[in-house]
Amino acid sequence: MDATFGQAAMDVRQGDVRSYVARAGGGLSVLEGRVWLTQPNDLRDHVLVAGESFAFSRRGRIVVEALSDASLVVRRAAPARATCQRRRPPELLTTGDGRRVLLRAVRPGDAAAFRAFIGGLSPATRYRRFHGWLKDLPDSVLHRMTRPDPRRELVLLALSIGAGQQVCVGEARCAVGDEAAHVREAAVVVDDAWQGVGLGTAMLRSLATQARAHGVEQLVGDVMWGNVATIRLARRMGCTMRIHPADACLLRVARDLRDAQADGEVRP
Repeated sequence: MDATFGQAAMDVRQGDVRSYVARAGGGLSVLEGRVWLTQPNDLRDHVLVAGESFAFSRRGRIVVEALSDASLVVRRAAPARATCQRRRPPELLTTGDGRRVLLRAVRPGDAAAFRAFIGGLSPATRYRRFHGWLKDLPDSVLHRMTRPDPRRELVLLALSIGAGQQVCVGEARCAVGDEAAHVREAAVVVDDAWQGVGLGTAMLRSLATQARAHGVEQLVGDVMWGNVATIRLARRMGCTMRIHPADACLLRVARDLRDAQADGEVRP
């Protein structure tokens, strides 16, 4: 079976053989199982097991054979002309309770999954995220939230991995707001069933790392007084907090990125 080398998660059965048209800079990660692969003009056998990755060094047809039932993530290389806007590759996380999560930039094709994610939040969690009783995302808002302007926004989604499907379980974003040019307004929300396992921390760390790489010096966010989990998260990440100057029901949370130490591996 041939395919254009893109970024996706898939399950393969033992004995399945797949081939991909790949570019240098792409890669493959094994989430579960064991696979064999080869690339053009490479006479070596490469066997990968769960937790291992392989980066492709040349353009051509990649052949992959499943030595056992396996789950894979394949990654597309960014076109050369887009070097200045290149996104970081997806990050594979393991939560505190052992579940696997893929953290990557949002795409237009995520609209349905993102709408289902927001609709599946508890009313309290949805209220804390949007500061209002929102039941569903209007199409115009959904379009904007899944097609961010890369010059003004960074948006990450956390996708659970399993059964050949990717289900959105978290979102973190920062965007230009009313603050100074070097400041971005940030927000994070995690599915109720995934709270308390370190996912929010991992998402914010990755968001801060990417924002800092784009020249952002500070992240700020507005948190409701009753949002105890987010307040604790902000304290763990070294944020400062003060009463919001325009709304006493909110806290203005800020994290200075200029002197931030390296976060290390982005893991819960």
